[in-house]
Amino acid sequence: MGEAEVGENVRASTAVASCALAFVIALTSCGSLVEDGYLGEPLFEIEANVEDFRDILNSQEEIQTSLFWSSVGDSSTDVGDLQTEAVTALRLLPPSTMQIRVHDRPDLDATRAYEVGQIIMWFDEDKNGRLDEGETRGGADEKVVLFAKRTLTAAESPTGFALNPGFAILPTNLECELDETPPGEDCGVELGRACSGDEDCGLGQCIDTDGNLNFPGGYCVLGGDVACTPVGAAVHGISTEEGGNYVWVKGCSRDEECRVDEDYACSLGTRACLPKEPLQILLLSELEIDSLCYQGP
Repeated sequence: MGEAEVGENVRASTAVASCALAFVIALTSCGSLVEDGYLGEPLFEIEANVEDFRDILNSQEEIQTSLFWSSVGDSSTDVGDLQTEAVTALRLLPPSTMQIRVHDRPDLDATRAYEVGQIIMWFDEDKNGRLDEGETRGGADEKVVLFAKRTLTAAESPTGFALNPGFAILPTNLECELDETPPGEDCGVELGRACSGDEDCGLGQCIDTDGNLNFPGGYCVLGGDVACTPVGAAVHGISTEEGGNYVWVKGCSRDEECRVDEDYACSLGTRACLPKEPLQILLLSELEIDSLCYQGP
């Protein structure tokens, strides 16, 4: 597949208030798209935060933000491997929070069960309507977008367990092996339960943060130092004043198994019910995206 051509898939953008918006991505401070640019309900939405390490927010560059699908079936920043799903002419203004709306299903290779894409921000310096070498300004460097064309068996899925058809956000460097989690046992704690104190968690403990993420409504976990492997559990790292450690949290394979009404979701990378967190997009001098599956040292 050739370079990311801006062709039939590209549709005109619409200016809303003081923000330049397009049909796929919008700054949350600008409200919803106006009627002329409305494309109907999106197939998938991604919330993203932008961290600017190059002071691009204060530059005069008109940044394009695109979801690129890889023709090689894995993450790639080689412009020869990328095909754009849609392009946005976007002038970044604070606050730098985006809502990425995907309206089309990719189908680069009919023989593949899934496609892999990545969010890349770029500046069309030569005004030729496509991404060329040297035009990348940043992107999501630790996560990719996966589109499963059908139900994936555990053997086919890079997560190691079955995936339903549709879109998902996955971290890079996955083990990409079959799930061999031991069956576990009853350890006297309902993992993932809402709590206000340790007394609500049986033999476990109640946390409201892991040192990075906040856990709304409290969350029952079991310490990793306990000589018991809970049924349906996943491992999650936490940071404390004493240093790093790990705990057992509620395992999952889909969002519905988590407290979705309290902004929890199934993290397909760790197979754990965790608080939702926005995709991080970095504006930096050089974008490197690791492979979806861990390639070894």
